[in-house]
Amino acid sequence: DDRRQSFDRDGTGRRGRDWVSNMKDLLWLPSTSHGEFGTGVDLYMLVVTPELLALLLFFVGILGSGAGAGDKLESLSQGGAVDWTTLGWVMLAFLQWTNIVVDRILYLRRLIWAKALMQIVTVLFFFAIFFCNMMEPLLVEPSPSFYSILYLLKCWYWVASAVQIRRGYPAVTRENYFFKDFSYTSSYLYIVYSVIPFLMDMRGMLDWTCTPTTLDFYQWMKLEAIYAMLFQRQVTLQYRETLGRKVGQAQLYIMKTLTGLLYFVGLAIVIWAPLLVSVVSSKYSSPQMIPVLGVQLDVALSTGMGDRFELSSLTAVSQSLLHVPSACPPSAFDNVTNWLPPTQSYLASKALSDQCEVKDSFSTFVMTSEGSMWAPTPVRRMQLQRAVQGNSTAIYLLLQATYVRNVSGIPQASAGQKEYQARVLGETKSVALSDVQRKALAQVLVSGKGRVVVPAVLDPIVQLSADSATPLRYGMESWRQSVSLVLNKQADDAPDSNMWWSVCCEANSSYCRRSSASSEEGACGALWVLAAVDPGSVNVLSRLGLSLITIYTIFVLAIGRSVRSICTGDVPLTIYNELPAIDKLWALCSDIYTARHHGDLDLEEELFTFLVDIYRSPETLLQLTGQGAVGS
Repeated sequence: DDRRQSFDRDGTGRRGRDWVSNMKDLLWLPSTSHGEFGTGVDLYMLVVTPELLALLLFFVGILGSGAGAGDKLESLSQGGAVDWTTLGWVMLAFLQWTNIVVDRILYLRRLIWAKALMQIVTVLFFFAIFFCNMMEPLLVEPSPSFYSILYLLKCWYWVASAVQIRRGYPAVTRENYFFKDFSYTSSYLYIVYSVIPFLMDMRGMLDWTCTPTTLDFYQWMKLEAIYAMLFQRQVTLQYRETLGRKVGQAQLYIMKTLTGLLYFVGLAIVIWAPLLVSVVSSKYSSPQMIPVLGVQLDVALSTGMGDRFELSSLTAVSQSLLHVPSACPPSAFDNVTNWLPPTQSYLASKALSDQCEVKDSFSTFVMTSEGSMWAPTPVRRMQLQRAVQGNSTAIYLLLQATYVRNVSGIPQASAGQKEYQARVLGETKSVALSDVQRKALAQVLVSGKGRVVVPAVLDPIVQLSADSATPLRYGMESWRQSVSLVLNKQADDAPDSNMWWSVCCEANSSYCRRSSASSEEGACGALWVLAAVDPGSVNVLSRLGLSLITIYTIFVLAIGRSVRSICTGDVPLTIYNELPAIDKLWALCSDIYTARHHGDLDLEEELFTFLVDIYRSPETLLQLTGQGAVGS
């Protein structure tokens, strides 16, 4: 206030002062930073608590914006497609975090007018989200419960902020809100506050930046740590004094029993609760449809020396999805096998019926017979011709099927459309070409005429599990489709760049489509695949994009380290953790804060130096804190 009055007397701040005064009159604000109705009240904890809970709610929104939100964020960081739903939650979480930081700065600087302006901005912004659908492209159909909880938290924040604005900030801010008394409640609340990642460090940095002080940042944090250690020690001393145990008296049996019981109950919850929640929720949740979304078939030739020559890439999208009833009758598969000849259709339906008790989703695919253009360089084409015509190495036909499927079965909502979390499963078939097939291939490469037929290559019915693709009738060549390779050219006089391969199901193959079963020379039917996918149950952890490995690696191990630290203690700090009395040291730390708040920076630095000298001298520390039995 003195600095502001001297600034006004210079005649340079008259306009700014009038604007601030008018704002205060309009909003019924106190005329000073600590209020004209008293010394102000410290409501910072009531203001920041709903904001921290809202930030946590936004992180839950990021994880719950759809299954695999973590995979979406990773894909986004690697240059993948933007998922606007997840990005919207990230933006709101960032704005919420920024709001918490600004609130702390205003509290430290005691800027009531800025706090009032911030109140207006936040009310308008969030009411636009709640009632005007301002974030419609980014936050698609959030659950009503989320809106309700967020609205209640924001109302809590606005009411507490309004009272703070009306009453004004206190003239002296509290060093740490949890140190107002030496109760176990305050101690446990401080422990929870201190274990939240980055919260204590961020608060320390903001306080040090916004507060005039002679201490550097590391000295500031050291003073905070000493103050917290003295607080925890005083809580322990008061608790032991309440128990009234005398020197040489055994610990109370009831206290040991309760402590041990609580310890093992907590340990059991930490170790077994994540596994129990995952198993139980998976057991009793209904199976989810896990459709295959598409198939890509890459066709190539390779040599025994490892050289690879790409021929074509065929694609297909899901033609139909079939939900099979629990009885699994053969007739349920007529729609996905009716294109086969009658005998093969019956055998395929019966095989699916015999092994469908664990199936819940079937997808049929018809591949395009012609894919990408084949444009090898003259050198590569000559190398392929020499490898095929020679006898120095084997030639293999490679077919690699890539299945894109929905792992979790949970649809993703984005821009009004349902998208699916995709995962790729690969299956590779390798068949060595015989001498006859190599001669036919050499003729095709040289003259561009004829075709190469490779029998029993592609399995038509494939079972997809969580991480593999296996044929339904493994090892039965009679079920496989034969592949016919034909090299096409736009015209006889066209350049070699206008060539492509037709990859067909050989007409004489048992499991080709009916349109392929023709004696006409050159008939080409498309390859087809029927994918049978195991159903999946979505548990609580998978809905949040978490796995048991993540839970046990991050959560359980971190708690285990903390429990070990609490139980064993830090031996080098015993001289400071087992002080018989902390009254004089506590008063010294309080004097340091008091000197700082009153602007006596010389005294602050002098007292801090004295405190450091005490901790550097065990003899001085012993004289100030006393000696003898501390009670244990």
